[in-house]
Amino acid sequence: MTEKQTIAEKIRAIRKACGFTQQQVAAVLNVDRSTYTYYETGKTTPDIHTVKLLANLFNLSIDDLLADEGAENQMNDSASPEESMQEDALLPETANKLTRTERELLLYYRALPIQERVKMMSILHDLAKEAGEK
Repeated sequence: MTEKQTIAEKIRAIRKACGFTQQQVAAVLNVDRSTYTYYETGKTTPDIHTVKLLANLFNLSIDDLLADEGAENQMNDSASPEESMQEDALLPETANKLTRTERELLLYYRALPIQERVKMMSILHDLAKEAGEK
């Protein structure tokens, strides 16, 4: 029988798999690092708003984040966070070698609502175009 995984264990494992630090995740959640650490250690449980943000940051559904790992390991039914990032964005082979700044940019991007993501992509597109013209 597979042992059940708590949300604390899940968010720690997923954060590490994505290459994010506790400080980076805490900054995006707008909480102290110690508060986020409490989520990972199980001392406190994130509220529903924070769970939604975490699911978005880690590119998971809320169901996947809260699902009981002991059941059927539902996260294995879909791509891992790293695989999702590569598939969704069609990133080059170097995607798994992102710098700390690149990972942080991705983390903030995922925290944005879709409308803001579109704006951000437009701004980045314009900046890249400008840089190419120089």
